[in-house]
Order: sequence, then structure tokens, then C-alpha cells
Amino acid sequence: MRHLGLIPSLVAALIAVSLPALADEPPPVDPALKDGPGGRAAEAFEAGDYAEAARRYQVLLDTQGVSADTLFNIGTAWAWAEEPGRAIWALERARLLAPDDEAIAHNLEVIRQRVRLKRMEATTGQKLTEGDPEGFFAFHLLTGLSWRWLGALTVLFNLMAFATVLGWLKTRPGGRRDALVVTAALFFSLTALGLAGVVGQATVRQQIQLGVILDKGVRLHQTPTTTSEKRAHADVYSGALVRVLEQRLDGWSHIKMVDESAGWVRSDQVGLIQ
Repeated sequence: MRHLGLIPSLVAALIAVSLPALADEPPPVDPALKDGPGGRAAEAFEAGDYAEAARRYQVLLDTQGVSADTLFNIGTAWAWAEEPGRAIWALERARLLAPDDEAIAHNLEVIRQRVRLKRMEATTGQKLTEGDPEGFFAFHLLTGLSWRWLGALTVLFNLMAFATVLGWLKTRPGGRRDALVVTAALFFSLTALGLAGVVGQATVRQQIQLGVILDKGVRLHQTPTTTSEKRAHADVYSGALVRVLEQRLDGWSHIKMVDESAGWVRSDQVGLIQ
């Protein structure tokens, strides 16, 4: 399956008015997309029914398995449907599967810029909270590395280290032998770094749970009950990244925001990036 395409950057989109819709007409769709298993979704997207396109791609994801391309198309369709939370959630999941995909990175950046501009317009005179939730940097740093490349490089460095050691054993004492010792130490160090990256990536996926607020108008509850006190929070908005501290079986999630405050939301209002 191929990508639906890139979302126009805000530099071009903001020429006419302050914050326009993404487009007045549906963007062109690659004809090849209509011939594949997601053909009906592509047709809905081309017709301008972006929410329906996202739902049809979601069915494809549920029935044929998770793929970066399908998640990309879900996220892009939700972005055109003006649902930034669901768009960012899908694209963040796509990024985990394809960390080097430039189209995923581009659309994520454009959507986040739009969210920030809308927040600035909605909170005139108020200072927006800067930064990311706790654990975000480590999560993105480690998951941004392809585990396949890490594994391949680790094996390669290990083989080169042992080859260097064998060369050292067959070399007479002298300057060349000393150089081989330094080279072997370097390759063993690189091997250790590669292993640390693989282990660190697995660890961060297990210990750090990040989520995206999916819906607009989500209120923060003081306790995990519908009758508890609830309030609006400046850092709880559609597309906001949060740290998920706990997910309960009764349908509530405990989240922490950028400003370190915490509260409860319904689990169906936050999507895990895992």
C-alpha cells in the first residue's frame, strides 16, 4: 500500500487567512491506491469524506494487520477531517514502525504546528506550557532508532571485533599489534552501545507509556468516577501528549501532563503510543 500523500505545510496554508482549513477540495489520490485492498477508503478520501476514509482504513488495519502505511493513511485522513488527536495518535504509531519515514515525520510536524496555532488563538494572553511530558525524550530517542539496524550493526561490530582479535593473535609484538588492540576495543565498545540501544528500546517501551488525547473538550477528573469533580486543563486538548501512569480495567486512565499535574480521564479518550 502507498501513502495518501503529504499535508501542505503551514507556510503555504497561512497565506490567505489566519488559520484556514486544510483544503477546499480533496487532494489528489494516487490511482494505484484504489486498486489495492484499501480502495474503498481511498475513494472516500478522494470524495472528501475524510472521516469515513479513516474508518475504512481502520477496518483494513484491524483485519489485515498493523502496518506503517495503513496507520499513515489513517492519520492523514483524520488530519483532513480536523481530528488532530486521532491523527497524531495514528502517525505516532506509524513512526514507531517506520522511524525513518520522512512523510510520517512531515505530517506529524504540520499537524502539531496547526494544533499549537489553534491553542495560541484560543488562549490569547495566556502563556502556553512548553515542553513534553516526562519520559517523552527517552521514548522518542530510543524508539526513533530502527531495531533492525541496531541489531545488524551490533552483530557487524561484534564480528569485526573478533576478527581484529584474531589478527592481533597472529601479529608479532609491535606498533601494528598495539593498533589492533585499540581497534578491537573500539569495536567491542560499539557492540556494547548497540546492545544497550536494543535493550534500552525494549525497556522504554515497557516502562514508559505515552498517550495522545483523542477528543476535543476532554475534562480532567479528580478521581476515576463519573461523579467526581472535573475541570478543564490547559494541557488536556485534542492532540496533547501525556504520560499514562495507569490504565484500569473499569475504563479509566490516570495521566500526567506537561506541567506535572495529574488526573483521570476515560480510557477511550486517550490513545496509547505502543
